[in-house]
Amino acid sequence: MLLTNSIYALTMRVLGLIINILTFALLANQLPIDAVGLYSLIASIALAARYLGPLGLDQLTIKSVRELVGSDDNIFVSAFHRKSVSVIIVSTFIYSVFFFLISYSLDFLNYDISTLTSMNLIIISSVFSGYFSGVFRAHDHFFLSFFPDNFFSYLLTAIFCVIFLQVGKLNTDNAIIALAIGTSGAALLHIAAFIYLIPIWGPKYKTPIRFKELLTLWMVLAANFLQSRSSVFLAAAIGSLTTTALMDTAMKFALVPTLATWAIGAVFGPKLVSLNAANNKPGAQELIVVASWIAFLPALAFLLCFIFVGQFIIANLLSSNYLGAYPATILCLIATAVNSSCSITSTYLYYCGKQIVVLKYTAISFVSFCITGYFLGTSFGSIGISIGFLISTIIRDFGLMYFLLKSERIHSGIWNFRGLIDTFSILKKIKYSI
Repeated sequence: MLLTNSIYALTMRVLGLIINILTFALLANQLPIDAVGLYSLIASIALAARYLGPLGLDQLTIKSVRELVGSDDNIFVSAFHRKSVSVIIVSTFIYSVFFFLISYSLDFLNYDISTLTSMNLIIISSVFSGYFSGVFRAHDHFFLSFFPDNFFSYLLTAIFCVIFLQVGKLNTDNAIIALAIGTSGAALLHIAAFIYLIPIWGPKYKTPIRFKELLTLWMVLAANFLQSRSSVFLAAAIGSLTTTALMDTAMKFALVPTLATWAIGAVFGPKLVSLNAANNKPGAQELIVVASWIAFLPALAFLLCFIFVGQFIIANLLSSNYLGAYPATILCLIATAVNSSCSITSTYLYYCGKQIVVLKYTAISFVSFCITGYFLGTSFGSIGISIGFLISTIIRDFGLMYFLLKSERIHSGIWNFRGLIDTFSILKKIKYSI
């Protein structure tokens, strides 16, 4: 079941990423590279809103609901959802007003009121989709968790970009409007499904949100997001919109092998919570070994393939103006291969009560990225930023892997001898069960 759900989640992400890359290619061939860099910056802000806007409630929902599986405490679950939704609505409204007023008063990016409205809609929709995606994962509705914002939003954005192209009005502002339509469509689908499927009505029940745990979860998410996704923001801060476009190009290709990593974490995470609650360390160890290899092998294969055909793909899919992204892409792909081999260990720690450990290592990693990325980026552009990204990834993922080994004697299946022995044992089990 876990493998089936992982394949299902991976399929949604693959299709969505293909559409996203094709949309990016359309814009790259129709708009100046600076305009594409501006679009990339707005899309990155939307991604930040999707992961950080829910304030960690999406992750707390997964943890809380999964801990109640089998307890038949539907009253608590319903009350928990009602309280969480009210917190999300209030916080999103305050954040939306704050963003709109500050952006307009500072003449953010010289945008007019209509474009700022589109940007605000993108952010609001991303926040809601991020939260409801976690809710549906907690209740094992994997289609509704992954389909709206991992496929449907990209499809809508692409359709409206093509429409604007056909009527001769594809420009930066209209590309942002297309992005707003895509993200808001996904959010509306999530909201409708939530109202129809998730039990939120019931008798009053006092359900305090564990704000201390929520803050820790959010801080981990924030540090992790900034460490892994801030390269585009750093490129915009220390470089130009051209550097931003090149860095975003590198990160888009580097996202491809992370699809397997993300799918494994999304589907195996709730199972790891259950195993940890049952104190089933052998089961958790076996699951971590299997998940590590499933995530790592596609990342390694994609890296090797891109080394040989990457320049051809960039030149023909985008244009020769984007060939400067090739070295940065290789470095980012090495970083994602390292991350894929260790990421399930951080997932285990994150969902099983050791969020503060993940936060510490991620914060150290983020600081190292800011320092190395800034100094190398000012001298070498996107290549320097990518080197900083690789260094920070090694610091975080190998550090967490070492901590898990020392604290709980649970190891990765890849970077130590014991893990390789366990891998062969699991393969023998599979062989004899066939």
